[in-house]
Amino acid sequence: MHTNRSTTRIRYYSDGDSDREVHLNTDDSESNYYRTFVGIIEMKISIITAVFAMATTSFASQGEVTYHETHKPVEIPIYKKYAIPIPHPVPVSVPQQIRVPIPQPYQVQVPVPHPVPVEVVKHIEIPVEKLEPYYVEKKVPYVVEKPYAVTVEKHFPVPIPKPYPLHVPIYKHVFHHQSKDWDF
Repeated sequence: MHTNRSTTRIRYYSDGDSDREVHLNTDDSESNYYRTFVGIIEMKISIITAVFAMATTSFASQGEVTYHETHKPVEIPIYKKYAIPIPHPVPVSVPQQIRVPIPQPYQVQVPVPHPVPVEVVKHIEIPVEKLEPYYVEKKVPYVVEKPYAVTVEKHFPVPIPKPYPLHVPIYKHVFHHQSKDWDF
């Protein structure tokens, strides 16, 4: 279904060279309002540009010229378009039978038991008994010397920071050491 939609087209000419059209659509959609708004702005900009160009040429032609310039009003024709409904093909649903193959069980050569056996691997920790060591006294035919306590003194050198020599300049015209027996 098409709704009747009226479209206004404004065609104007400037200097006879360029031909521009501005479509003013009177629809209820936002995009047509936007296009209409943009078209009006473009028309205003082009009119302002034409007025500015005419003003600059009139200022430039104030000197002595051999010709006379006349202005002629230009009639802007307004064309109104009417929307004509165009019949479009309408899709019609055609009933179709779609066959989907359903998998069915069939006989196989290898019998498959139900439920299928699954191998389960369990890790069971087996406690390992560790024997505790114990002392065994054995008789030895010779005398064993027992160790005795010995103190060992170790000397570790500790570095001591020493003052390093500092260069002090000595000037001949300055008294570095003065005697204190002066009486004023």
